[in-house]
Amino acid sequence: SPWLNRRGFRFAPLQSPWVCRQLGLNPVDMAVEMVVLTHEGQVLGGADAVTHLAGQIWWAKPLAWLAALPGAKSLLRAGYRWIARHRTCDFGVCQIRREPRWPAWLPLLLLPLFTVCFLHDTPAWVFMWSLAAALYAGCKWLVWWPVRRRLQARGEGTSACFLFLWVGMDPKPFFAPDALRPKPSGSAWMSAVLNTLFGVALIWEVTRNLPEDAELLRGWVAMVGITFILHFGLFQLLALIWNSRGVAVRPLMNNPLAAVSLTEFWGKRWNTGFHDLVFVHLFRPFTRQAGAVAATLMVFLVSGIIHDLVISVPAHSGYGLPTLYFLLQGSGALIERSDAGRTLGLGKGLRGWLFVFLVTVVPLGCLFHPDFVRHVILPMLKAIGAT
Repeated sequence: SPWLNRRGFRFAPLQSPWVCRQLGLNPVDMAVEMVVLTHEGQVLGGADAVTHLAGQIWWAKPLAWLAALPGAKSLLRAGYRWIARHRTCDFGVCQIRREPRWPAWLPLLLLPLFTVCFLHDTPAWVFMWSLAAALYAGCKWLVWWPVRRRLQARGEGTSACFLFLWVGMDPKPFFAPDALRPKPSGSAWMSAVLNTLFGVALIWEVTRNLPEDAELLRGWVAMVGITFILHFGLFQLLALIWNSRGVAVRPLMNNPLAAVSLTEFWGKRWNTGFHDLVFVHLFRPFTRQAGAVAATLMVFLVSGIIHDLVISVPAHSGYGLPTLYFLLQGSGALIERSDAGRTLGLGKGLRGWLFVFLVTVVPLGCLFHPDFVRHVILPMLKAIGAT
């Protein structure tokens, strides 16, 4: 930068709002290649940007001369693309791969396998929570491994705080604080506490007062209660604690009822921790290889398989139904982005909200199918004294 700053160039991250507007970038395009904007209005990317900058510095001009030879620029562009394909940009940190990646993935493979092999004879609800914990721990390790040194550089306890004291999957707030969130308001604390108490009331009061023959209703009320206790209650309180300590973590739930598109619902409002994980390790790599449509379907397919593992395997029934549910979500997201979807007004306003409700809520019986409720949720309620 010192050499180029003296020649009138200035540096800016590709994620800068004005850069995104100028170049028409979306999050998938970011970090694919460097870009130079000239005073003449030219937009030069990748190898073309490198050779243009080389021509501004006397000792680097031979590279610019080389690029002028027949066929040389094509070779330089191919070399630039090769380097771009063989680097990682996890959580905005890009580096050439210098170490094997298998240690990052190993726990995600071994922990669920260990759970299936050794805990499959436990009560179905114990097996479910154990399997969910194994998958969560493997995913947490997966996102921690590439940035572990940066976390350790912030202090010996930073890695432990991210691994054990935060439920999200984005480690960046722990080693590279962004603009800090405002201090949590009293209403935010109160909302999280009330959500927790509401969930407790649903499980230990409402369910036991429902008719005994209304099994599915009791199970669904209990699942809503679990969601309020964990996602809207305890996890929200944990986010507020970190925010109050100056760590700008995002809450896992961000008012999902306000979503007017499926992309917004699954990407920004519902369980943002899972979105952080799949965006880096599934969506972005598959987009580069097969395009955004295939990447979108792959993300929802993997989501369905994971839910099948946690829901259908403990229930010993309903295999494929959770996967079908998430494939419906992916198909719905593609429909609302299509020309026909835009013509129908999907993805915004009341029509968008109604479409989100139709696609996410109506087929919920596929995700939490009746056998899961009967064989997993109801025995758990009995075990914890809620019935």
